[in-house]
Amino acid sequence: MTSRLEKRETEVFLLTVKHPNAAGLKLHQEDRPAANGSSFGSGGGSSSRSGPGNYHSANQTLSALAYYLETSLAVPVIDQTELTGNFDIDLKWAASGGQSPNPEAIKQAVLDQLGLELVPSAQPIEMLIIEEAK
Repeated sequence: MTSRLEKRETEVFLLTVKHPNAAGLKLHQEDRPAANGSSFGSGGGSSSRSGPGNYHSANQTLSALAYYLETSLAVPVIDQTELTGNFDIDLKWAASGGQSPNPEAIKQAVLDQLGLELVPSAQPIEMLIIEEAK
């Protein structure tokens, strides 16, 4: 077997901000500016959990949400929100029967609750290619 890295044009979702200041996208308490304008920083622990029809994270960057969406939707997700800091997210959607995700419901919940949109696109993505040695 041989392996190499190669860029390939791939279907992706771009995670973008559609509705700023959506109620479900909450800056983690320690990242919120104090009354004097200073920031408390992002100390403390972080966590995430998910199940059929829900995703919850505390004190996580949006890259954690992008990773969850990528694994749930089986499509690479590229965070293009340009939002910084850590967030607390409690996302809920109508789960499909069984353990398989409900992609359309997840995408709609991300838009409705977090104000974020998953925009279909094609991007060159670096992939590990494994082949049988000749």
